[in-house]
Amino acid sequence: MKKYTPLISPKNLSKLYSIFGYAALGYYYEILKILYNTDNNIIEIKNIRKIAREIKIKEKTLKEFIFTCCNLYDESGNQLLSCNTKFFWCKKIILDKYNNKIKKYKGRGRKKISLKKSIKLENGCLVNLTKEQYEKLKYKYGTIFIKNAIKILNEWLNKKGKIANKYLNKNNYGHFRCDSWVITETKKLLENMDTKIIFTPDGILNINKVL
Repeated sequence: MKKYTPLISPKNLSKLYSIFGYAALGYYYEILKILYNTDNNIIEIKNIRKIAREIKIKEKTLKEFIFTCCNLYDESGNQLLSCNTKFFWCKKIILDKYNNKIKKYKGRGRKKISLKKSIKLENGCLVNLTKEQYEKLKYKYGTIFIKNAIKILNEWLNKKGKIANKYLNKNNYGHFRCDSWVITETKKLLENMDTKIIFTPDGILNINKVL
């Protein structure tokens, strides 16, 4: 079984020792180990008897121990244990598990695509797409639509605004998601014959349709 043993401050440890004796630290770590290996890291109060037998402590003493820990706080302001009328848990375990998941998946975004695979695009010298990406976009939106979308993105990149600069010399496939500003503005451009004003993250842009 996995172990979970966060540090406990001397002040809190002294308090627990004074009430439960020197076995208190062992009780605390046993409880944390059980919580750590429990689904959702939460235990029902009604299961205290079973836990008491497991860590060899009286049920009454275990309840008192848990409620005492609920009134002790670590340096981060978290209770050593938290509880309500039905459940008890350790907030630090839940937070640490969540943070570990974030670290595990951090940086696991979309695989970077080499710009060497980019193809030449009409009206899109600054837009980087692979042949496969371009074909997918044509199939999804239609040739006329995607050509206008590429032109809008290219003009925005060409202005080299503060935000646009971040996307220069990078693969731009993500700009053509159905909820992106590029797609939204392309729809406006093609739906209104008089529309020439495009709203970009760096401000307004005047543009003509590609027929």
